[in-house]
Amino acid sequence: MWVAIISAIVGGVVVFFITRLFTPDPIPRIEAIESKVSGLMNHFNGLKRHADEQLAEDYAWAERFERVASIIVKIGPMLSVQNPDPTDHSFSALIAQVFSSPDVRGRIETHLVEVQGAKYVMKKVSNEELRRPAIRQTIEEAEAGLEDFRRTRPALAKHYLPLVP
Repeated sequence: MWVAIISAIVGGVVVFFITRLFTPDPIPRIEAIESKVSGLMNHFNGLKRHADEQLAEDYAWAERFERVASIIVKIGPMLSVQNPDPTDHSFSALIAQVFSSPDVRGRIETHLVEVQGAKYVMKKVSNEELRRPAIRQTIEEAEAGLEDFRRTRPALAKHYLPLVP
């Protein structure tokens, strides 16, 4: 009986040391896993930060689009005013006086508003569409044209161009 007990104890000790000898230390593997998880968390945080920045940029461009398009909708394609030359008593479309370039007016009608009969209707655009360089350029050109018109023709601008916040 003592032999069996001693054999069991010796067997247990031998199995313990053999297992310990041939089983790799888990600490380096745990540290590697922790490192990978930490890297993934950093990558995720970077993606989240990028998504937050993209959302803020999308929001800013959407506001600019709505501000400019709503002013252009209020101007409309058919509103006529007297030409700026004091000797010329003829009338022309206000939109043509605000945006003298036909190319800019064409881009405005392509990207910002739709012509429906005798009026403009604001286009519905998605955030993905607002990221397109052509649309952003058109928004910037429209803002510059409106600002230039406000500066050069303040009386008309005050009367016809609503101040949209």
